[in-house]
Amino acid sequence: MTRIGTIKKRDKLAATLSDCGDVLRGSLLERTTFHSSGCLKCARGEGHPQWVLNVNYPGARNRQLTLRPEQVPQVREALQRYR
Repeated sequence: MTRIGTIKKRDKLAATLSDCGDVLRGSLLERTTFHSSGCLKCARGEGHPQWVLNVNYPGARNRQLTLRPEQVPQVREALQRYR
C-alpha cells in the first residue's frame, strides 16, 4: 500500500470514531478553602467555595485543577461521557 493510500485509510477510520476530545476522566469536587489570616469571611468560618477537577495519571500523583463556576457544567458533561 502506498503512503497516500495509508493516509486515506487512516483518515477514513478516524472519521468513524467519536470525538475523544469531549471525554474527560477524573472527579469533580467541591472544596472550601480558607486564608490563614486577614480575611473576615474565613475568620467567620465560611471560607471560599470552589470547584476542583481531580485527575489521576497512571504512575503519577493526583492533579487538582481549579475551575471557574461557568466551566462546571461543561466538565460535568465530559465526565458523564467518559462513564
